[in-house]
Amino acid sequence: MGHTSRNLWWEVDRYEVVRVEGNIGHNDTFVKTARTDNDVQFGFEFRLFHPNKFGEPETTSNRLFQRFSGVAEVSHYGDLITRSCDNGPEHEVIYVNESLAEDETPVYDGCAVAGLKLKSSDNFNQLDQVRLYLDQGLQVERLIDNDTAASNLLTDLLWYLVTNKDTGAGELLNSSLVDKAALTTTGRYLRANRLYWDDVIAEPINLRSWLAEQAAGVLCFVGLKNGKLNLEPALPYDSNYEINASEPVPISAMFTGGNIIEDSLEITWLELEERKMFKSAIIYRESQLNEFPEEKTLIAHYNGDQDLPIEQFDAPFITSDEHAQKVARYFLALRKYLTHTITFKTLPWGLNLEAGKFIRVATELSPYRPDNNGIVTADGTVVSVSELADGSHDVYFWQRRTGEAQDTVQEGSLEISGGKAQNLFDSVFSVKGGSHADEQIYQIEALDIDQDGIVTIKAGNYAVDSEGRSKIAIDVIDTANAITLVGPPDED
Repeated sequence: MGHTSRNLWWEVDRYEVVRVEGNIGHNDTFVKTARTDNDVQFGFEFRLFHPNKFGEPETTSNRLFQRFSGVAEVSHYGDLITRSCDNGPEHEVIYVNESLAEDETPVYDGCAVAGLKLKSSDNFNQLDQVRLYLDQGLQVERLIDNDTAASNLLTDLLWYLVTNKDTGAGELLNSSLVDKAALTTTGRYLRANRLYWDDVIAEPINLRSWLAEQAAGVLCFVGLKNGKLNLEPALPYDSNYEINASEPVPISAMFTGGNIIEDSLEITWLELEERKMFKSAIIYRESQLNEFPEEKTLIAHYNGDQDLPIEQFDAPFITSDEHAQKVARYFLALRKYLTHTITFKTLPWGLNLEAGKFIRVATELSPYRPDNNGIVTADGTVVSVSELADGSHDVYFWQRRTGEAQDTVQEGSLEISGGKAQNLFDSVFSVKGGSHADEQIYQIEALDIDQDGIVTIKAGNYAVDSEGRSKIAIDVIDTANAITLVGPPDED
């Protein structure tokens, strides 16, 4: 509005500054006059504020390339018409000819950073997906070398995951609950036998479950001693930490009915389904510098078992033929020799035990042994884990009789001739063994002590030959040439 001394008002549509002449500064005033058709003169007084700043748009961005760019695509016709940018951008940046130096070098702590520099040429028509070859991984504490560098030992990775608070579980776990000294020993075993772990962890994991899944792939198992987690070698090793298949396994203690607390011994047998033999197929990777990894498959079976079904094991962390061979043989040997585990309690006096050590246990076992159980079909076929020799076998049996009630277990004799039963058709049986002193070697899996000072030991049976040598180690090294390999490195 404009105001005059006669107290009359005019509505002003707009003011427009055409040009500014002279040295006019901030807060200066000037008067502009005009006359009406009735020859009445009036004037307006103007005051200038920041005359050198004209309508700069407000923005929170450092750079504004185009404002209201979407207005051009607004139409009264809505979706009745199509636009060139409906399914994608109309324009794309194909070349940038400006490179600006940073005033301060950016820091990307806790991030994996990769840069790609392309120069103008005809070599690149399109770039759909970027693939990188990284010859080293995370910088971790290397327990053996006592430094910080990239490592491919599972023990170093485990220690990193336990202690690191950014990408590991250091915020949740107490590193004192992991046996660092024992991990260092296991690391020497892995390095000596070239059992490396070359892979990535791309998704969140349950650390304990993940470790249990990975351990067998490096010929180890997850152990527990006094509440401390550890990765233990599954096979005996010599002074150079190499797998030892030529010497008897060292026995650290012996347990009998005299030092096993009464009624504390428990035996858990594997299900028959878990003891069926198979051919192991290891799927692993082999890579060359700056090349895509090549997927390879190695199949192993005991001599004469070529017709058995195949069980497949995906092991992307294995990157060498030698490692794949050892793992394939190890899985076969486990299935062949591992039959049961035991748990018992004892007193701690004089014990110097830990997970991974070997013990001898001699005690009275139950006369019912799962590997001596079976069935006889209606045509005399005997189905059992252990093949019964021809002759007479004292058994407990339950026989189903057509049209008759039969709900009691009886004792009898099963006659076998030519591999087939001559009696007790259509029955379930268990060979009578009678209570006897059974002495076997076991490897300790877990060892703990309760508040009363009682030690609980869990161990798995460990097969040894007549000289006390580990049968599993013998088959992993394959000194007896008992296992056939099909596939890399000698393709059939």
